[in-house]
Amino acid sequence: MPFARGRAHAHTTTHGMHAQARDEILVDFRRGRLLKKLVLLIRGPSLAAPLERLRTHSLLNILAIVVVHVIFFAVLMTQLDTRDGCACNRTQLRGGGRGVLLL
Repeated sequence: MPFARGRAHAHTTTHGMHAQARDEILVDFRRGRLLKKLVLLIRGPSLAAPLERLRTHSLLNILAIVVVHVIFFAVLMTQLDTRDGCACNRTQLRGGGRGVLLL
């Protein structure tokens, strides 16, 4: 008799697994429908202009950030170049060429 009970339990487990798989398929089907509606909404004419404006503003912001970084990099490099020249002149005047750096 334990064998029969084991078979019944196995049958119930497989039946439960089939029901779970069926539920997952239904959920996936619903998700697919919602995704399709969402894609149609996003690609629709009502959101085309705002999304294009968002894209344009994002690209302009990225461009502005790059330009500001390049400008500040150039300024920093020129400042460092002039500072190094001053430091060399100070060491030659003060230390008599002993290699003392005063920054």
